[in-house]
Formats: sequence, structure tokens, C-alpha cells
Amino acid sequence: NHLRNERTENKWEKCGQMKKWKLSDGSCITVDTVETRRARETKEIYNELGSKVDSVQQRIESLERAKVIVEALNQCKLTKEVCALLDRELELLRLGTELGKEFLQGLRKRIVQVICKLMKKLNSDTADITC
Repeated sequence: NHLRNERTENKWEKCGQMKKWKLSDGSCITVDTVETRRARETKEIYNELGSKVDSVQQRIESLERAKVIVEALNQCKLTKEVCALLDRELELLRLGTELGKEFLQGLRKRIVQVICKLMKKLNSDTADITC
């Protein structure tokens, strides 16, 4: 499991790097494409939402940031699903619902899993990432 996470991390890191092309004169040009920026943003929210929660307020802020980023992506079934899951956790946290760690852990794992699937759909370089 650790090896799979490390491979996924390395693949996402590579996807977020600027593209390099060699020009006919021998020089190179480096370009930050929409896809590479999207990969970095998605990796950032994937890591943030998959990390340990220190406080409810911090988690709410992370969820709100993630929602803004996801809503800016191409609207598809997965973006809508991610937003719905983010909204669900936000609502539970704002209400102070005491559903237990297991319930929230399941929801949080699902959010990270769907974000990974979304990343694979939006970035052709991530096709071999295992969610």
C-alpha cells in the first residue's frame, strides 16, 4: 500500500511539471499548460483532504478550498459527485454532528478516491494511477 501511494505521488508530481519541448534551433522551451496546473491543484487538494485532520475549522477551510478548485474544472459527473461529497462533509462538520470517526473516515476516503478518479479523467498522463 505504501509503495502504491509513493508511485501515485511520483506520477502526480510528474504530471504537474511544466512541459519541455526542444525547438529546431536546439534551444528548449518550458510551458506551464492548463493540464499541468490542473494536475498540481488536484494533487494539492488530494494531499490536503487525505491528510490527518487537526481541527474542524481547518478541515472546513480545506473542504471549501477544494470545492472552489473542483467547481472551476470541466463540469462532469465526477465533479458533481466530488462537490456533493464535499458539501455533505461540510454540512456534517458545520452542524457539529457526532457520527463517529468511522463514518467520517469512510466519507473522507470516498472524497479522496473520487478526486483521484477525477484527476485520471482530466489528465491523460494519469491513466495508470491506481486510486
